[in-house]
Amino acid sequence: EKLSITPTLPSLININTNGSHALINNLPFHPPTNPNNKEGWISFSSSLGLSLLLLRLTHTHGGLNFNGARIVWRMGWSRIVVEGTGQSYNLFTDGGFSLFGSSTVRNFQRGIVAFVRMIGEAGRWVVDHDRTMSLPYCIEVDEKGEKAKVE
Repeated sequence: EKLSITPTLPSLININTNGSHALINNLPFHPPTNPNNKEGWISFSSSLGLSLLLLRLTHTHGGLNFNGARIVWRMGWSRIVVEGTGQSYNLFTDGGFSLFGSSTVRNFQRGIVAFVRMIGEAGRWVVDHDRTMSLPYCIEVDEKGEKAKVE
């Protein structure tokens, strides 16, 4: 069976590129080039929130189930919660990175790893439901859930 997209979804979320970077509703889907650019981090956090909305809609209306995690969608302040442990990972930051790291930064980094894991699961789910599609990259996450690799 092939996937169908609700006609309102394409008008709700626009995914395109500015040449070198992905954009979601014209928000950059990449960290700012200047780490001190707080507005850039807020835009990136918002684009992550829109991505999570797409994943959540696929979960809610398409039947996609994530392996041991759930999305708490709050637009630019979304998070991913690991079921069983209740550990919550933020997918938002103001870019307040420090030389020695902080629990906020580590939490955001682990949130990104959890997000990449969910993208991999969603991609495999789409391919399983529509054999005309394929994944251009392989997504792997280490056993501890601390590092993600896209090849």
